[in-house]
Amino acid sequence: MAVQVNESEVKTTVRLDERTLSMFQEKVRDMYGKLKGAQEKVLRDAVKLWLGKFGGLDVYAGKAVGDGAVAVVVTPEELPNLLNEGYNSFHLEAVRGSVSQAVVDRLLSSVGKQPSGVWLKRGDAFSLVHPSNIDVAELFGEGCEKIVVVWGSSNKSELEAIMNAEAVLTVTPTFISFSRSEV
Repeated sequence: MAVQVNESEVKTTVRLDERTLSMFQEKVRDMYGKLKGAQEKVLRDAVKLWLGKFGGLDVYAGKAVGDGAVAVVVTPEELPNLLNEGYNSFHLEAVRGSVSQAVVDRLLSSVGKQPSGVWLKRGDAFSLVHPSNIDVAELFGEGCEKIVVVWGSSNKSELEAIMNAEAVLTVTPTFISFSRSEV
């Protein structure tokens, strides 16, 4: 039976066998250091993962790092929130489908300043392109394997640019990685 909590959330009850519940709570406690609040987050993530696999919901799953590493499952709309929640980096894989233009645009605008460079990887080579108008579908359709966006670095080689950047966003057709020192 479900109980209405507020207009957008519904409370429900889940029954688990004792062994499953014990394993679940042990892993939640290991990862989050507590059960209160963390169990709810993990169950919400599990529902999103299930819907991503079987229900057609676009979700990304992986780890986010701030004071510690935590597992995250986010929808495209929730992805920019990771930048505002104190995480210095996240590494996420698309559960279903691929990384969309809307997701990349949301992340680019969430950083709050213009990128200083965009590197495209094709085969073993990287090439520097102008940071405006990154068209994900076009680039991946043209054989680009990886898009690397950097902030705060104007180095002439991709490795130096990444190593000296304030922030780096790496996108492949099915993977998103973001890290920053201070943006």
